[in-house]
Amino acid sequence: MFNILVVEDQKNMRESLVIAFKRAGYHVESVWSGEMAVKLQKAHVFDLAVVDLKMEDMDGLEVLSCIKHDNPSTEVIVMTAFGTIDSAILAMKKGAYDYVTKPFQLPDILSVIERALEKKRLSEKANDLQKEIKEKYKFEGVIGNSPVMMRVLNILMELTNSESIVLITGESGTGKELVARAIHDNSRRSNKPFVVVNCGALPENLQESELFGHVMGSFTGAVKDKKGIFLEAQGGTLFLDEIGEVSLSSQVKLLRFLQNGEIRRVGDNKPINLDVRVIVATNKDLDVATKNGTFRKDLFYRLNVIRIHLPPLMERKEDI
Repeated sequence: MFNILVVEDQKNMRESLVIAFKRAGYHVESVWSGEMAVKLQKAHVFDLAVVDLKMEDMDGLEVLSCIKHDNPSTEVIVMTAFGTIDSAILAMKKGAYDYVTKPFQLPDILSVIERALEKKRLSEKANDLQKEIKEKYKFEGVIGNSPVMMRVLNILMELTNSESIVLITGESGTGKELVARAIHDNSRRSNKPFVVVNCGALPENLQESELFGHVMGSFTGAVKDKKGIFLEAQGGTLFLDEIGEVSLSSQVKLLRFLQNGEIRRVGDNKPINLDVRVIVATNKDLDVATKNGTFRKDLFYRLNVIRIHLPPLMERKEDI
């Protein structure tokens, strides 16, 4: 049962609110002054406080500031007369959940209370999940309380026992590498290499050599054998960032590896079998790339097994 504190110096209004809130199923305490409210909330943590802005002994804004300082998780709804709307808006800037304008209907304020307590419930659930995640998993750097980040964290937990290919999408700077590393760190491969490659930084004419290696003499400048990045990741995880920048010829070789687990170095006819988990990321729309012919459709289907989308921070303001 949620606990509500009513702070209202007008007796009739205060008693009406107490009766209505109790009938709605809440545990309610009430006081008739701001000073009493401040003292009471220091001794008892309330889920929500309904505070009148204009009181004789202490302004409702002062009460709001004290509550938010002592108990930041307490949601506050302020009550205001029509002529003090500016003060109500200021109260919201100071942390109030919402305001109601007197005179109001009881169902109206009950609706606001319900929304405020639902927000509080979801926030507490998110915090509990974050705590559980920190205790059980290694998700350093992957943080957030927004619904979308909660979904991402749930997917990451489900992937701890999986070897599936993962496609991470999102704009630059949204944390795609952090998510990839979290997947690796919580997998059975956590004590094996985690190799990161920015495909966009590889010159197109050297991509195959860099990724899959080459044998000496396979092309001008190949003065010795080269292992290649896939071999460096043997037993571990290979994170191919900006996969949309991979050349079509390299896409063929990547598809072959995903199909049967083998690679061929440039200039070598002998296949090499590898045990490497592949995670890829892109800030491009690969659906569009397959349609315009810059990305193989069969490779896209292979990569698009589990997709995690990371929206920009401006779309998840709860994480700011």
